[in-house]
Amino acid sequence: MIRFFLVGLCALMLVVPQGAQAEAQRYVLDGDRSEVAFFYKTSDVPSKGVFPVKASDIRIEWRNVARSSVDVTIDTGGARVFDPIAALALKSRDFLDTARYPEARFVSRDIRRAGDTARVSGDLTLKGVTRPVNLEVAFQRLVGAPEDNSEIILRIRGGVSRAAFGITAYPEVLEDIITLDFSVFIRRVD
Repeated sequence: MIRFFLVGLCALMLVVPQGAQAEAQRYVLDGDRSEVAFFYKTSDVPSKGVFPVKASDIRIEWRNVARSSVDVTIDTGGARVFDPIAALALKSRDFLDTARYPEARFVSRDIRRAGDTARVSGDLTLKGVTRPVNLEVAFQRLVGAPEDNSEIILRIRGGVSRAAFGITAYPEVLEDIITLDFSVFIRRVD
C-alpha cells in the first residue's frame, strides 16, 4: 500500500536514450502531483484511500536496471479515506495501528523488464511485519515533457493481502486484497 510504487521508477529503463549514462541517477518524487492510492471493498462497495510519502530514495541505472533501487517510506498516520467511520478504523489497532507503527516502508530487491512494463519485487514492512510484494510499473510521459527522462510519470499497480500483515478484522465485510494503483510523478536530480 505504500508508495513503494515509486519502485516503478525502474521502468524508466524501458526508454533508455542512446547516450544514457552508466551511473545511477537519482530521482525525487513530486508529492503535490503524485497520488499513492489504495482501493478496497466493504460489503461490495468500492472505496479509495491515499497515503502521503514521508521519504524516498530512488536511483536508476539506465544501462543496467537490475542495479537500480527504490526505498520509500510512507506516513501511515497521514492515511486518508473518504468515509469518516472507515478513517477512524484505519488508524486503530485493528488495522494500521498508527500510534505504534506510524510508518510503512518498501525497499526493492529486484527490478526486471517485463515486455512494455517493469516488474519490481521488494519487501514491504507494514504494522511491524515484512512481506514480499510484486508491482507492475508502466512508463508514461506528459505531453510536452522533456524527452531526456528528466520528468516521468509511473503508473504502478499491484495488490497486497491485509491478512499477510496481521490485519484480519472484519473479514465478513472487508475484502482481504487491497489493490494498489499509483500515479507517481518523479524528476531527476542533477
